[in-house]
Amino acid sequence: MLLNILAIRQSMYNSGNSATMPPAYQQEIRRVDPTADLPMIVARGAVRLAKKHYVISSMWVAGLIILTFFRGLTVPDENLTKYNQAVKSIDFNKLYRLQNDAWVAEEQFRHSKGWFSCDHVCQANKEVWNRALAKLQKLEREQEKKQREANKHLGLFSTYGVEECKQLFWKSFKWGKNFGQRQTMFDMLFMGFRAMGRDEGLLEYILQILMHFLLNMAMGLFVALTGFTFSLWSFIRAYSPDLVTGLFFFAGAVISATAMVATYLTLLYGTAGATVYVGVKALLNNANRLEQGGDARRPRRNLHYE
Repeated sequence: MLLNILAIRQSMYNSGNSATMPPAYQQEIRRVDPTADLPMIVARGAVRLAKKHYVISSMWVAGLIILTFFRGLTVPDENLTKYNQAVKSIDFNKLYRLQNDAWVAEEQFRHSKGWFSCDHVCQANKEVWNRALAKLQKLEREQEKKQREANKHLGLFSTYGVEECKQLFWKSFKWGKNFGQRQTMFDMLFMGFRAMGRDEGLLEYILQILMHFLLNMAMGLFVALTGFTFSLWSFIRAYSPDLVTGLFFFAGAVISATAMVATYLTLLYGTAGATVYVGVKALLNNANRLEQGGDARRPRRNLHYE
């Protein structure tokens, strides 16, 4: 009799069909929730990663503090007066006039030019355009030199310099977000056509859109951060700082910008992961409730052992 009982239990275990198992076994299996400890596992992993790479973590925190709280150094009234006097020496009206002359000369050259030829009238208009463009470029170099001399009275770490640098970063940051959103709209359009042809489910379509959105945002912000880094050197040159000051400002700006982009992407990916986690957990709980309701309505089969 004991051998028969063991043989029946072994056959039930090998079959893998939970419907033939006793209710006690089914209840024990349903208690196992594979997503129960996921938030704690993620939190512990993040803490271990921060402790292991403490240098990168410290730079991350320092970058966020600089971007959030550092407003720059106050400019003395004497330096501000010198800056205003230097700016007044720049003839902006002459600059606007030469820009307009160069634009008019270019338009005349474009209209006189043929598809594959340029006659004597076209050549004359081209010479006029080149002379106007040369005058404009010469004046722009002179104006840029005067502007650098004026900016030296403010200083790179002044409130004006720091605020201008932040505006440059937020402009690049906004461009990166707009790029990700615009690419996602195109992906939604083309993926919608493909989904209609392949008869995909709504949940699969939403998950694909979410993955494309995350990838597009990461790519857009990475390109924006790269562009900001390259444009930062031109911005620093406009204030004519010494080498040490320029390198120190460059490092602080790059660290702050990278920390902000990393924080935004971390929050974005974390929110998406939490949304998927809550959805999966809700589906599992709903499946468990349906299974328990079916077990309650299903007639219980009693096993007779001889």
